[in-house]
Amino acid sequence: MGAAYPPLLRDAEIEGTVFVHFFIDTEGDVVVWGVYQSSGHAPLDEAAMRLAEVFRFSPVMLRGEPVPVWTSFPITFSVQGCGLRLAPDEVDAPTERGQLTSHCLRYRRRING
Repeated sequence: MGAAYPPLLRDAEIEGTVFVHFFIDTEGDVVVWGVYQSSGHAPLDEAAMRLAEVFRFSPVMLRGEPVPVWTSFPITFSVQGCGLRLAPDEVDAPTERGQLTSHCLRYRRRING
């Protein structure tokens, strides 16, 4: 996923975190996504949106039934380490009774490589 980091920004050591929100249907498909909070760098925001397109989540279960949810988490672009960090452990998925804890929502990537 380091390939998602825009090379010009990586080479210039420009880093940032983009908070992305998702609407996930009962099948775990992302049907709506967008920038919740910008990194301050449009190319990083655009790279995060390209990543958001390919995410696949496990459906959230409530009382044994899959439910659609909104959730968000940060995508961090950093020149240290692998260059890109996703933080699914910080996910909160709203439900009719408030918030599900982050362990209730697991995500799967459908990214090759």
